[in-house]
Amino acid sequence: MLHLARTYVASCETCQRRKAPVVRAPMQGHPPSKAPLEMVSADLMDLRRSAQGFRYVLSIIDHHTRYLQLVPLRDKSASRVLKAFVDHFITLFGPPAQLHTDNGLEFSSDEWRSLLKELEVRHSFSVAYHPQSNGVVERSNRVVKDALAALVQQSPSQWPIHLPAVRFALNSAIHRSTSDQPLYLLTGRMALFPRGLTNLQTIDEGQMVKCLADARRIAIKTTLETREANKRYYDRKAKPLHLNEGSLVLRKVEGSTRALDSRWKGPFRVLKKIGPVTYDILELQQPHRTMRVHANQLRPFVPASEIDFVEEGDQLPYPLVNFEFDAAPESSELLTDSENGSGDGNGLLRI
Repeated sequence: MLHLARTYVASCETCQRRKAPVVRAPMQGHPPSKAPLEMVSADLMDLRRSAQGFRYVLSIIDHHTRYLQLVPLRDKSASRVLKAFVDHFITLFGPPAQLHTDNGLEFSSDEWRSLLKELEVRHSFSVAYHPQSNGVVERSNRVVKDALAALVQQSPSQWPIHLPAVRFALNSAIHRSTSDQPLYLLTGRMALFPRGLTNLQTIDEGQMVKCLADARRIAIKTTLETREANKRYYDRKAKPLHLNEGSLVLRKVEGSTRALDSRWKGPFRVLKKIGPVTYDILELQQPHRTMRVHANQLRPFVPASEIDFVEEGDQLPYPLVNFEFDAAPESSELLTDSENGSGDGNGLLRI
């Protein structure tokens, strides 16, 4: 009876939609970039409307050097975002080998596809509702917001005035992931200041090239070490999720919900496993959309199943339950089929 109760509760659709535990798959990351502009990520920050009419900030970061470009925007139309990317990044540093963004319309329009195809830039997208899949730029956005918040306490609508200073401060500071200045790793030249340790440079072209090559090599090593340390810390509470093609799953409800709403929706069917923690799933209800999701957004769905019964002649049916005993039951409490003269003694009991 306990087994039947657990099976019934586990297959309760209402319970699965509301009471599901938090899923946490092991951390995965992009392959490390071995040169500047090998991989670049872009994203939009939505800030309050400024006195100058700006509301958004386009942030673009190079994965190898961690060099950050920040561009204020009045709106987030695809044409305006594309023009900002061309004017403030491609015309300064050239096109990257790969651009990684989210699935927003401002990055997935026909204009973007046409330009990136002409420049032979590979465009990859992060998983919807999973900002961690574009974590490099998302983490930088948080630092930028914290810096702007500290500078504009008296006049929040003047944040565009401080944006260039924040960009320069981050690009000239020693980045923890690379142990060097992003500006130096990208351009080969340290930022000059009237005071401090970076106001003198030795003009020796051969030595400068060697030092830059060594710095970039160390940046790759330091980035890998930082990533491994972060992964060890994150994976302490991670639990792998194994889903087969054709399995039924529920998908996490993203965004704000009301207090009594379900936290999971579905069911969906797993179509294909794309990567270690990425799946393509099919919506079983109209309009039968296919979507790509992260394992943290999924949980197995247990459909309701009927209890099997066995009928004996004119007697009422009784369910079959498989019990496992550590010790023999007391004779007066349970009566097995073998003791009753029927069955093969496989532990099936009458309830």
